Amino acid sequence: MNPLTRRYWHWKLGQHKFQHLFTAPRCEEYVSIDCETTSLDPKRAELVTIAATKIVKNRVLVSQSIHLKLKAPSSLSEHSVKVHQIRHQDLGDGIEEKQALEQLLEFIGNRPIVGYHIRYDRQILSQACKKHLGSHYQILSSK
Repeated sequence: MNPLTRRYWHWKLGQHKFQHLFTAPRCEEYVSIDCETTSLDPKRAELVTIAATKIVKNRVLVSQSIHLKLKAPSSLSEHSVKVHQIRHQDLGDGIEEKQALEQLLEFIGNRPIVGYHIRYDRQILSQACKKHLGSHYQILSSK
């Protein structure tokens, strides 16, 4: 996000609980993200799980990670289970998508994200944030 856009949203959100997401990131800290979804097509995919781990000074801090299981989406099929090995019964205690996104955003803070298929994960997470939290919440990569 360019600095002017970041500054605008920081001002616009005032005392909102996610205002801190729009402060300048710390250059030595990142968050690695991995999402499991019901499809490889971002237009049809629904989130199944989200995992995130902090990276500080090029050290992966496994002790500072989260793994969020969401309620089983209706599109969870036999085909997607073959890909990620997550079944309906594995998601029995899953949380709502909005709650998972709020926890993820709180965990990420203002750190840039990185990941193996980061464009895909970022697109899925940004779509979900737009749906539940409004259009100004975008998941930002480290570019």
